[in-house]
Amino acid sequence: MVQNTNEINLKLNPSKSIKIVSNIRYIDPISSTCLILYSLILLLLCALPILALNIYLRQAFTTLHRTNQLQVYDSY
Repeated sequence: MVQNTNEINLKLNPSKSIKIVSNIRYIDPISSTCLILYSLILLLLCALPILALNIYLRQAFTTLHRTNQLQVYDSY
């Protein structure tokens, strides 16, 4: 949980500067750890199917290539 404390002082006097102070305090430090774990899980869920498809296609093309080589050798 993030607690945001903002203090904004605005004055109508143009010679004075505007002061903006922002303090953000993290009350629950576990949330950042959970966010990192959640990101890693999402990354794995996206990467694993791509890797599996890559392995499947590599094996399929290797098998197809071997089959074509056998057909060429059989024709001689």
